[in-house]
Amino acid sequence: MSVFAPNTSCLSTRSKRRARNSPGSLLIHMEQSLCSLHSSHRLLEQWASAPMHCNVLVVVSTPKVPGRRSGGKAVVVCEPNITDVEAREDIAKHIIHNRVLDMLKHMKRSSSQVWVNNKMVTDLKQILKQWLMKYASRGYSREEKLRCLQDELGYTIKTRTLNKIEQRLQIPSVRKPPPREVARQAVIDEVSKDTLQLNGPVFIQTQLRLRGVMIPRDVVREIMHDHFDAGFTLRFPGHKKELIPRVALSSLGPFHELSANGHEKLSSQALQMGELSLPIYAYKDKWADFLLLLRLIPNARTAAALGHLFLDFVGETGCIPLQLTTDKGSEIGWQYAFQATLREAFAPDIDPDVYAVYMVLKSVHNTVIEGFWRWLRAKMGLNLKEFITRGKREHIFNPNVPLHVPLFYWIFVPIIQEQLDEFRAWWNNHRVRFQHDKNMPSGHIPAHAFEHPTHFAGVDCRIHVPQAAVDELREYLTEDVGPRDSHLLWPGLTLELEQTVQTAWEDIGSPRRDTLEV
Repeated sequence: MSVFAPNTSCLSTRSKRRARNSPGSLLIHMEQSLCSLHSSHRLLEQWASAPMHCNVLVVVSTPKVPGRRSGGKAVVVCEPNITDVEAREDIAKHIIHNRVLDMLKHMKRSSSQVWVNNKMVTDLKQILKQWLMKYASRGYSREEKLRCLQDELGYTIKTRTLNKIEQRLQIPSVRKPPPREVARQAVIDEVSKDTLQLNGPVFIQTQLRLRGVMIPRDVVREIMHDHFDAGFTLRFPGHKKELIPRVALSSLGPFHELSANGHEKLSSQALQMGELSLPIYAYKDKWADFLLLLRLIPNARTAAALGHLFLDFVGETGCIPLQLTTDKGSEIGWQYAFQATLREAFAPDIDPDVYAVYMVLKSVHNTVIEGFWRWLRAKMGLNLKEFITRGKREHIFNPNVPLHVPLFYWIFVPIIQEQLDEFRAWWNNHRVRFQHDKNMPSGHIPAHAFEHPTHFAGVDCRIHVPQAAVDELREYLTEDVGPRDSHLLWPGLTLELEQTVQTAWEDIGSPRRDTLEV
C-alpha cells in the first residue's frame, strides 16, 4: 500500500480502516495550511502516477471558518474497475465543484479552466502569486491583503506568514525598491510622457506600481524635484495658468468675416423645465461689430437646423461673407458646404489660399461672438431667465402636462424673439468704446460703420447671391434632411394645435402678447 499523508490525525477511524483494507490504495490528505499549499504539486503528481489497478483515497480537510461549527471534510474513493484517466478526471471535478481546494474557488469552475491539453493545472503556488501580485499592484496594505485572501481564496493566515510567503514568492514591495538608478530612470521615463507637467508624485508612483515597479513616494518626489522641479510650481494651488495670448483682430471691412455661434443659457439643462429649451443663434460681423442675426431656434446642435437657418440668413441679406467662422462641431456641416459652394460659384476669382472660405476655431479663440454673449446675458439674459422660470416656481407651468410645452412655445417664443430684436437694435446703435491700438473701427456705432464702411477706411466684402441659388440649395437640403418646418418649428406645436390655441386666444379678447414686460 502506498500512503502519503502529512497529517492524518483528523481522519476518522473508519476512514483509516478503509484505507488500510484497500490493497494498493493511495491515500492523499491535504490541509489548508502553508505546508499543503506548497506540497500540493507533489501530492497530485504522486496521485497521477498511481497504478491503474489501485484505489485512490483522497481526504481533504478544511479549517474551521467563523460562523461554522466545524471544518468540513471530503472523501473520494475510486473503485478498482475505473480506469486511471477517468479516476483522475472524476476526482478533479469533484474537488473543484465542491470547493475543497479553496485556492481555485474564484477561478471559473469549468473544465476548460482546469484541464489544458488533457492535463490538470495544479500549480497552486503560481495561482497564489498572481493574486498577491494583483494586491501589490493595487497598493493594498497588509491588513487588506489578509482580508482579501480570506474572502477571495478562503486562505486564513497571519501577517508573519504573509511576509514569509511574499518573500518566498518574490512579491515586489515599496519596502524593497529597485536600485536607485533603475528607479530614477523609471520615474524619468514616466514623467517624460507628461508634457505639460500636470501629474504629481502620487500619480507617477501609481502608474509605476501598476507595471510592477514599486518605488516609495518620497523617492519619486525627490527624483521629480531633481529633474522636473518646474512642474511643482505649475501644480501649486493658486498658481495662475498661462493666459491665452491676445492678438489684435484685423479685417478688411463688412462681410469680410462673420462669426456664428449658438447660445444655450436658456436650454433645457439651464431652465430645468422638462424638455423646454430655448437656444439662440447669432451671426456677427467682425469688422463693424454689427449683429446681423439674433434668433431663437428649436435646436442649435443639428446640422440640418443650422443649414436651413443659414439659407434663411442668406435669403434675408442677399449675400454671403468672404469667410465664415464658427466653433468646432458636427452641427456646422451644411453651413460649411453652402458657404463653400456659394463662394466658389459667385466669387471664383478670389483665391481661397489667400482669403479663407471657412475657419473653424475653439470657443476660446472665437472671441468675436463669444465675447458678445456676456453682454447679452448681463443686459437681458438674466432677466429673461427669471421671467421664464417664474412659471415653474409659481406652479403655473408643469412639464409633465403634454399641452404645457407647446402652449409655452406658442405664447412665449414671439415675446422672447421680440426682446432679442430689441437687444439687437440696441447693440447695433450703441457706441463702442475707443481703443487706440485697434486695427479696425473703434469708438464708433456698429450700424454706422456697417452701412458706411468708407467712413472708416473699410471695404465692402459682401458676395451677392441671387434668390434662385438659395432656392436651389434649399431644395437639395430638403431632399436630404427634410423640409425646413421639420427642423425649425417648435416641438409639439402642430398646425391643428396652433389653430385651436389661436381660436381660444381670440375668444378671450386677443390680449396683446407683445405688451408683457420682461
